[in-house]
Amino acid sequence: RLSADHFMLFYPYARREDALGTCGAAAERARSITGNGKPLALHIGLCCSEDAPEARDVTELTDRARIAQRESRTRGIVPCAYSQPMRDALLRRADLERTMESALEQGEFFYLIQPKYDVEGRRVLGGEALVRWRRPDEGIVGPDEFIPLFEQNGFILRLDEFVLESACRDLRARLDAGLPVVPLSVNVSRRHLHRDDFLPSYVRIKDRYGIPDGLCELELTESIVMDDLGGTFDIMEQMRAAGFRCAIDDFGSGYSSLNVLKSLPADVLKLDRGFLLEGTSPGTEETVVRTVITMAKDLRMDTVMEGVETPKQLAFLRTTPCDMVQGFVFSRPVAPEEFYRLLDTGK
Repeated sequence: RLSADHFMLFYPYARREDALGTCGAAAERARSITGNGKPLALHIGLCCSEDAPEARDVTELTDRARIAQRESRTRGIVPCAYSQPMRDALLRRADLERTMESALEQGEFFYLIQPKYDVEGRRVLGGEALVRWRRPDEGIVGPDEFIPLFEQNGFILRLDEFVLESACRDLRARLDAGLPVVPLSVNVSRRHLHRDDFLPSYVRIKDRYGIPDGLCELELTESIVMDDLGGTFDIMEQMRAAGFRCAIDDFGSGYSSLNVLKSLPADVLKLDRGFLLEGTSPGTEETVVRTVITMAKDLRMDTVMEGVETPKQLAFLRTTPCDMVQGFVFSRPVAPEEFYRLLDTGK
């Protein structure tokens, strides 16, 4: 026993499978022990000597077993065996966290806008602001890599506000020049909703640039809404009262209910791209999409179909009352100057 509920087992083995089997048996036996009516859960990280040939002593083997143990807890794999990619991922995470503050200060983060077109593709009706990271020594870091990390460590709070402020600054410049503008949406992290100063800080940014009501749109994912319907509904009402449009993103990606749809205090409903994937029953997805879009329209919500990539998908959407299409079929995310060129020219 090392400390508290941390234990270490040194086990001689002939085959790697034997070591994994021993740990698996221990975890299974633990599940038969209950406390307060719940089974005992073990998170086991295992480092076999052949998986870490660079490890020079027991301490280094233990360090690698701890890395595997964290993976076991995060991914629910018991036991979880150490591998070099795990260590590489840990070092990569540490490197990104070490440089994130200075990266924001030095302008390495920037934003792109993905246009939202009418279903005919003739007019840009809106856009979604999406953050990107360009590291001088590396190039573009994929958002799928750094967004989840920043969600965990809280840096996403500063990054979301950076995107909102950047979008507002460009909107203000367009308004001052007498040029056309359309609503821009920005994503709101789950982390923001647990902060009392979340909405006041967003209102301050909006007011600082004198952005008229209805031009800034805040997107909450379906999962955020469904996790706390009552609390989220209250926040959404406050957003709208403060002059923000409120959008539900990824609708249909989880366990959304059409019964909830009728109560959503939202201005915009964005349907998840998964609706457009062909399933085992041809036509079923189209029926569901048409039904949801029609219901949303009856509830006076604008509708956006995201992730539209093919002419076939687009042709179907043109048979529905869908308001906007967002996806590669019309445009990838582009730099703000290109987005506004598309808005000005319609091409």
